[in-house]
Amino acid sequence: MFETEEKVSQPFKVQVTSTGEAGGPTMGQLVWFLGYPFGGIGSRWINGQAPFIKRGTMSAIVATNPDAVVLYIDGFNNPGFSGGPIVYWNFTTHAYGIIGVVMGYKEDTAKVLVNGVHMDTQLLVNSGILIGYSIQHALQAIDKGQEKQP
Repeated sequence: MFETEEKVSQPFKVQVTSTGEAGGPTMGQLVWFLGYPFGGIGSRWINGQAPFIKRGTMSAIVATNPDAVVLYIDGFNNPGFSGGPIVYWNFTTHAYGIIGVVMGYKEDTAKVLVNGVHMDTQLLVNSGILIGYSIQHALQAIDKGQEKQP
């Protein structure tokens, strides 16, 4: 379980946005993902800090298995974003919402140019496609963890 020493009187509630739900992100909509890449890069001030913010385009949602709704976003992800939120602007409520959690990125193999010929390699590279899971799955895991506490 993740816990801090700081307590708030009313914890922040995340509104679940299901795929296809009114106000949820649409294909082609701008989304942002937050994290601390490469060992913790982010903004830091005297009185606080904020994660590194990157953006992408909501490109595809695979919801054929409700227990594993997968989000595909056209946007370069880096190590350090996994587990971070995927945020979008809800045009219905006029507020930011969280649609998912970053899982990683789709890997691809690189080609190199040798004597004018493109050759396949075994080198894995970032394809530019971020993979995420619906926020529903993270909330379910949190709820299960809270049920186990005495």
